[in-house]
Amino acid sequence: MAITSDNDTRQTTTLVVTVRVPNGADGDLTTNAERRLSRADGILAVTVEDLQELQPGLSPTEATVRVTVE
Repeated sequence: MAITSDNDTRQTTTLVVTVRVPNGADGDLTTNAERRLSRADGILAVTVEDLQELQPGLSPTEATVRVTVE
């Protein structure tokens, strides 16, 4: 007998956050922003929907992005 449940407790939220991406990081800004945000506990998936602002710095670049997290 198989046990199934339709009580999916996953939530999807849209946020606007600023992420510091080090210069010389592998990949592009959105990939690095997704990678850094997905490290937080409880985050299953991160998708960058929009790059809203970019602040270049001497070492890290600050990217303000609108993301969807699950």
